[in-house]
Amino acid sequence: KHANLERDRGSELEAESVDYVIMRRIISQNQNRTKLFREAHRVLKDSGVLLVIGLLEGAPVGISRENVISPEMMRDFADTANFKDPRGIIVNVHHFGITFTK
Repeated sequence: KHANLERDRGSELEAESVDYVIMRRIISQNQNRTKLFREAHRVLKDSGVLLVIGLLEGAPVGISRENVISPEMMRDFADTANFKDPRGIIVNVHHFGITFTK
């Protein structure tokens, strides 16, 4: 589905309609990152989980370095959107993962 996630209700999904949201690569491709997290929060059910995957420092990248988002910045975006309980997970040698709950 093609969507503009920087718009309000940009996913066009119903509120509280999904159990999981996975964000990978999408964060660095959008300017209004806070809106991405707010939209994820809106569509997740009360027990829903957000998984964010990002690049680790020093990883080879196919995007400009200024668009690489650190784990700390991911936590800040999630906190702004009222996510809680951040938990780091091991993805691979080049990527980190963080899960959040609604």
